[in-house]
Amino acid sequence: MLLSLGVQSFQSEATQAVVIVEETVARSADSSSSASRFESALPGGTEVTVVETRDDWSQIQLPSEQLAWVRTSTLEFIR
Repeated sequence: MLLSLGVQSFQSEATQAVVIVEETVARSADSSSSASRFESALPGGTEVTVVETRDDWSQIQLPSEQLAWVRTSTLEFIR
């Protein structure tokens, strides 16, 4: 019996991206109700590494190696 939890996880390798909105709140988990990960929002133009993507959330790593979650729609992927 196959059980599907409806969670889509993809992306096998890290991808570079940039924040394309004026600012976005980086969260501690992939939920808009989770706590903010940092004192201030990430400003537009912030370059990040996307570590994982789940549904409409991406786990990102900042150059400082800190991890957080943001909505994927706030990012533009760099190829």
